[in-house]
Amino acid sequence: MDSFEFNFKNKRIQMWLKTVLPAIILAIFLYTFIPTKLNYIPTLVLVTAVIIYYGWAFNDKKKQKKDNALLN
Repeated sequence: MDSFEFNFKNKRIQMWLKTVLPAIILAIFLYTFIPTKLNYIPTLVLVTAVIIYYGWAFNDKKKQKKDNALLN
């Protein structure tokens, strides 16, 4: 198993920072300023961001395996 490097050159960290972190900030903002009846909206924002991130990570991993298979 490959080790995981936590630095800003790592594509997964970059993608997480571009998708999930802004969604967390937006959700905090929305939880603060929207009425209680609409509290499902920030949750949907977070779930959508996490699904996008993990979908991208899954496709990226599949692409890397395919590229490695072509090189071998």
